[in-house]
Amino acid sequence: MPVTINGNGSITGLSVGGLPDGSVDADTLASNAVTTNKIANSAVTPAKSTITSDLQFAQWRVNTPFGGGNVDPITNWTETSDKNVTLTESSGIFSFPSTGYWEIMMQMYGYKNTDNDNIELHIMRTVNNSNYHTKSWAYSHMNNDDGGNLYVSIRASLVFDVTDTSNCKIKFKTINNTVNWAADSGVNNSYAIFKRLGDT
Repeated sequence: MPVTINGNGSITGLSVGGLPDGSVDADTLASNAVTTNKIANSAVTPAKSTITSDLQFAQWRVNTPFGGGNVDPITNWTETSDKNVTLTESSGIFSFPSTGYWEIMMQMYGYKNTDNDNIELHIMRTVNNSNYHTKSWAYSHMNNDDGGNLYVSIRASLVFDVTDTSNCKIKFKTINNTVNWAADSGVNNSYAIFKRLGDT
């Protein structure tokens, strides 16, 4: 079919691929003419993408040693400078800055010098800003036969689908009898790490 320029400015007779290479450049395309549904899923490589990782993280340390009995929640926290996002903490309750899947890891380090003790560390969550339930816990039994100090680390972790930053919150608690929990705002001994893994 011959190529015809019509009186109304339209062109007929062109088939797909009929224009010579180089005849259509970026300036020829209208702004926003190329939409995502015109791009194949595998067409954009990381080298051509400006999308950055959505991994967010923060680190908090217990800053005051404590011991004896059940502590719910664990309080006296200091946020470290090793972070790229800020969580909010109030009286041991942590609020998230954004929705998404968050990984929470909590480690406690302590010692005792008396015989036999059962220790538990709980990560507790709420999805309604009211009722907290244990969703991850760690357990250890300390048996001190030699009479000296016995040291222990205990760790629990959880992936939490935070769907609402006003209602989805986290707290930590310990259940123990005589363990002295160490704390220091300048070093990781009793601490928590929060990592946002991706969108919900």
